[in-house]
Amino acid sequence: KRHATANGIAIFGTGVGIFALPPLFQFLIDEFGWRGALLITAGLILNGCVCGALLRPIHLKEDQKETYVGTEAQIDIDETVAKDPVYISYARRSWKHSMLLY
Repeated sequence: KRHATANGIAIFGTGVGIFALPPLFQFLIDEFGWRGALLITAGLILNGCVCGALLRPIHLKEDQKETYVGTEAQIDIDETVAKDPVYISYARRSWKHSMLLY
């Protein structure tokens, strides 16, 4: 239902980061040198990775199908996202973009 709203908030956060982070990075370089700034930036990014690892998929009652007794209970819900063509194209673009950065 609220997929477009979630994407809008995420894209808005990207724009805010573009404007907010360069002055922060310049301040860190001026105060701590490039090595200290890089270490602090890595700590910020690692904090985001930990927060992302803690995220769990939200299973709403009206979206769930019948639950089965056994191991197949959650498979029907979790595989639907991975099979979505929009998600697959987004994941491919993100992967290609991340490969260009490194």
